[in-house]
Amino acid sequence: MKSGTVLLNNNLTFIKSLPLFFLLLLSAFVSANDLSDQINGVADNVNGLRKQIDDLDKNVGQPLVAEKARHSDTDDLLKGAEKNLKGKYDSWSNQVTGPGGYSAQLQAHQAKIAPFNARTANYNSRCSGTFTSAAYVNACNQEKAQLDAEADAFQREFQQIKNLQNSLKQEKVDLDSYAKGLQDRRNDLSQATLNWASKMKKYNADRNDLIASYNQALAQLKQLGSQYENCVARLPNDATSESIKQNCGNIQFDNANPNLPPCRTEACIKTRILDRK
Repeated sequence: MKSGTVLLNNNLTFIKSLPLFFLLLLSAFVSANDLSDQINGVADNVNGLRKQIDDLDKNVGQPLVAEKARHSDTDDLLKGAEKNLKGKYDSWSNQVTGPGGYSAQLQAHQAKIAPFNARTANYNSRCSGTFTSAAYVNACNQEKAQLDAEADAFQREFQQIKNLQNSLKQEKVDLDSYAKGLQDRRNDLSQATLNWASKMKKYNADRNDLIASYNQALAQLKQLGSQYENCVARLPNDATSESIKQNCGNIQFDNANPNLPPCRTEACIKTRILDRK
């Protein structure tokens, strides 16, 4: 596992304690052929499984971590937009029902209409018809001019209230449209999060299967390694590298000669003869 990768269920339990040579390829030679072949095959399997785990982490695990981070960033942006939208809805509501808002203005306007209508009715009852008194006619005309001016003012006031109503209606339409867009993005994020969870579940399952196979192969490699160590332990303390190669297999350490010389020394030949009895 590479350093810094955030992944679940990392159960590579033996990798740090395993001697280095268990992970190196072995080449078979004469009487050690079977053991070398077994260790070689298991070591190949261990290395192959480890590569599969690393590839899975790189190609699936790390992109899933990055995807989760993107989801988190998107969620933060949506939360900010939703908070801002709530503020706009509150402002809109205050313009409708708050002090001095649309409802208050309409109520105040309607409250002035009844007295005005009463005054208009009174005027009509007194000033309709033909009169001989010029002073009375002038008084009626002045009252009419005042009523007409008030009626014009009422009309302008009502138009302003109507304009405010239309503006608030449009603002509500725009806010609802924006809210729907945010909800659509929230729904998309929820679906993407569910998809991510499904992919993460599969990734963890696949990785756990590989780790189980890896640890099983690693245990088998340790067992075969113990057999190799026992083979070496049975040899004389002064056994040469050719003798070890002849009896126990050719272990390829880092920077070691991959082709040890054939068994020619007397000690090696004696060991080989003893091994065949």
